[in-house]
Amino acid sequence: MKPTDNEYTFHDLLKLVFKNCDMTEQVDEINIIATYKDVVGDLITKLTQDIKVKNKTLYLKVSSAALRNELSYKKQDLINKINANLKTEAIHTIIFV
Repeated sequence: MKPTDNEYTFHDLLKLVFKNCDMTEQVDEINIIATYKDVVGDLITKLTQDIKVKNKTLYLKVSSAALRNELSYKKQDLINKINANLKTEAIHTIIFV
């Protein structure tokens, strides 16, 4: 932001609106879910039945036990890729439900 000359980018204005409306958590959740889908690809996204984010924890419900097992082995790699794409520590852990 540029508070000295009162000029803001559209991105900065959206951040202010979301912050003032207490919607930052919802926006963060949307960004995390979209990034998860980008990281894992279309096939795994189709096999993921439910995705939720709460307190920097990503909750995943996966339809296949074999896929859940495979993803659990790659849990830290997924966390690192999601955080790298978002350029922040958005996720600390993943839990499979």
